[in-house]
Amino acid sequence: MAEEKRESSPQAKIHCFQSLQIEVSGLQTIRWRTAKAQELFAFLIHRRGKPVRKDYLLELFWTDMEWKKGYSLLYTTVYQIRKTLERLGNGLKITNLEDGYLLEMGGISLDVEEWESQLRSLPPISEDSLSKHMELIEQYRGDYFAEYDYLWAESERQRLLADWYDHAMQVGRYLVGEREYPKAIALYLRLLRFLPHLEELHFTLMQQYDTVGDREAVTLQYNQLRNMLKEDFDMDPRPDVTEWLQKRKHVYRGEIEGN
Repeated sequence: MAEEKRESSPQAKIHCFQSLQIEVSGLQTIRWRTAKAQELFAFLIHRRGKPVRKDYLLELFWTDMEWKKGYSLLYTTVYQIRKTLERLGNGLKITNLEDGYLLEMGGISLDVEEWESQLRSLPPISEDSLSKHMELIEQYRGDYFAEYDYLWAESERQRLLADWYDHAMQVGRYLVGEREYPKAIALYLRLLRFLPHLEELHFTLMQQYDTVGDREAVTLQYNQLRNMLKEDFDMDPRPDVTEWLQKRKHVYRGEIEGN
């Protein structure tokens, strides 16, 4: 009977890319009593399977609070999280320890863990495996807890983004080598949405547009790069980027803004 119950119960998954959501019979955002309850739960997910000391949580979430008031707010927030998890009925549980808490996942999967596991097990990029590589790139729907700007998540956010970027660039180089230029351009544009300040990406797109003979797109991309650098950093594009543009066999010089 227990086995039948497990088979009939939908398997839940916690999503951490872009925003904190839970998937049971469909993707839905968890409704929390307070923003602090959401952040504390996100932090426990971040530290899943590892004990977290109560005094550490006080320093992280109630830094300027008098300790008695801080502990009271901590206990209230943990209680709110537990009531929310009970309503979800998905097996997640916060266990009391002598001086802290432990979040037990109860077999619930995590999109971040699944994504990393698949990334490590991918075969080399080839015609046969390309679809799997592209699918994994698409699964990265946003940075780790990107909607909330949690400072404690920043190092993990940057690590995952770097892994995704490195993998996507490998796929992009494969597509270029196979002369799949439209697919490569679409991939680099996707990367640019996540990393709009990365000059190398703008330059890579300029080179690919040049390869397919789209002169207008080359100059538009250069102007976008130049405007972004000027507005956000008061800088000009790297000399090698401008020099590359001026040396193209197509005459771009007259089409660049300001010339």
